[in-house]
Amino acid sequence: MTETEAREMLRSALPTIDATDDEITAFIRQLDFLPLAISHAVAYMLENEGTSIGKYLSLLTKESEYIKLLGTGVTDERRSPVRWSVTSTWALAVEALQAQKPLAVELLSVLCFLDRQGIPEFLLQDGADRQPDDARFIDSVLGPLERFRFLRRTKETQAGGQMYEMHALVHRLTKIWVSKRENPAGIATKAFYTVAKRYPPADEPIEQICEILRPHVTAVLDNPCEVDKLDRAQLLHDAASYEMSVASLRKAEEWALEAADARRAGLGLSEIRTLYSMNNLAMVYHAAGKSGAAVDLQEEVVQLFQEVRGQADEDSWYAMNLLSSYYLDVAKWEKAKEAAATAVRLSKEADPQITWAFQMTLAEVHKTIGNYGEAQQITERVLVEKQQARRLLSVVDKREDCLTDPYHELETELSLAKIYCARGLLEDATRYANHTNETMGQIYGVRHPATLRCRLELVLIHKAQGQLHEAERLGTEVTNTMSQILGENHPDTLTSRSNLAWICESLGKLEEAESMSRAVATPLEKIMGGDYRITLLNKGNLAMIYRSLGNLKEAARLGEEVLQTRKVKLGRDHPDVLLAITNLAQTYLKQGRHRDVWELFRQESCGSQHPDTNIAQTPENEVSSAIASHTSVVWQAFIAALIVLCSFLFQYGRGNDVC
Repeated sequence: MTETEAREMLRSALPTIDATDDEITAFIRQLDFLPLAISHAVAYMLENEGTSIGKYLSLLTKESEYIKLLGTGVTDERRSPVRWSVTSTWALAVEALQAQKPLAVELLSVLCFLDRQGIPEFLLQDGADRQPDDARFIDSVLGPLERFRFLRRTKETQAGGQMYEMHALVHRLTKIWVSKRENPAGIATKAFYTVAKRYPPADEPIEQICEILRPHVTAVLDNPCEVDKLDRAQLLHDAASYEMSVASLRKAEEWALEAADARRAGLGLSEIRTLYSMNNLAMVYHAAGKSGAAVDLQEEVVQLFQEVRGQADEDSWYAMNLLSSYYLDVAKWEKAKEAAATAVRLSKEADPQITWAFQMTLAEVHKTIGNYGEAQQITERVLVEKQQARRLLSVVDKREDCLTDPYHELETELSLAKIYCARGLLEDATRYANHTNETMGQIYGVRHPATLRCRLELVLIHKAQGQLHEAERLGTEVTNTMSQILGENHPDTLTSRSNLAWICESLGKLEEAESMSRAVATPLEKIMGGDYRITLLNKGNLAMIYRSLGNLKEAARLGEEVLQTRKVKLGRDHPDVLLAITNLAQTYLKQGRHRDVWELFRQESCGSQHPDTNIAQTPENEVSSAIASHTSVVWQAFIAALIVLCSFLFQYGRGNDVC
């Protein structure tokens, strides 16, 4: 601060201060006009009555053990220098607290191993080993830390109650000081268990609590401490599940892998917790686009579940059901259908909700491989059964008018809308999508993520109907709302923006489409990874936009990159690979590289066994909000490939007598 600001701050905090202007000037200069240092000094003088400015300055010049330890630590860190004034005022404050309120110093030591921001009050209570209604917690712990400006109240949340934060320098200096004392690993261990015991289990997640604890989980897992390996594995397993749900896939994979390895080593392959962690890791691989690894691991999980629990066990069914979805990613169509049908068959006598879920997976398999009629029949049958069950429930519970979706009918309706759209039954698709959107808005609210995801599908249906301006209007509205609610870099927001770029391209707004697609590319690669399906779809979109703009060199470079990544990740038989070949060939053809077109089809011919016999509605640059379905593009890609090849033969043959 300026000298005037520092003087005003001091007089405001100590209105009855007995000091001359010269003493005040010397005091604030000694503290480098820093607000944090002045706050520490004021708190010290208020807590220790009779401490004058002169006496406090004399204490500052006296080097205590606290200052020695802290000074050594700051020097050892070799970072930008911390001002002497803050180091000294911090040390005096902690020394005073240690003598008067030792419980407060104990909690402060624990807190330096958490993230410095967004600390919920329940973590403070647990860290101090106090109950919420313990009066001593306020008097002996929380109050002193607030008065010394070691903690500051911030916003209050419904899930976490009152929230607090530490000043960055307070957090840093405390951690340096603790690291120089005896048993810092023991204090870090207490911080770990403070967070771990509050983190919800993976099978019963509480989203608000998981979100509040996210930065603190990262902090305690990064600290060296003396934690039991299986306790650490439990937190890793639970936290990886939530990170996957919010598409933080790199962190989710790192934690899920460590959890699975720790449980394999500590518990063995026959222990159910090990199988849960292996299953979790396979889910992360699948979400991250590592399809081959997901299939290999899930096959092992299914086998182990059946050996340990038997085929009649619910966990075995769920593992088999997941495996069917993973088979789709590697184009093993028959295996996918067989696994999904097996899960349905084994669960016939189980809770109907389990069977419905497996039947919907089977419907998704049929939709993906082009059996739209079978997919429609299964989905319609499931929807009727769910509606009948809900009506029976409303009669029994007399809750006919309440806004609930006990059997997830809306998800089924939305799936049916997608199938209708894929079959070209656009009026039916629109009717179901509109009903789902309106009902979700009533139940969850129009700005709820579930409602917004439903509206994403409505955007795609408008696009399929050729209602491009309506698709653009609704897509822009959904994207802006998602950006506000979920964040600019949330996967759903990025997906929505990528869809919007595709719509702009269809409207001929190529510069706008290019700008939007380029803006999405960097966060997608950073958050999801370079080989994730959405990342590659967006790159494919961008290559097509470059081709339309005439930037053929960049279109070819990007198309080659997409093709190579897909071949490595998915294998030569996958429909996404065939699509990349076709689009790259179109770019080569536009460049006049006819021989390269011939070589591309000769070398990269996939010979896909994909059984789709319908022309799909989904070109390269559609990124569905559900992400999971490939929505059969192979037949369309095959026709496009024939067109490109025939065009090449015609042009090449005219000069070489090939035709």
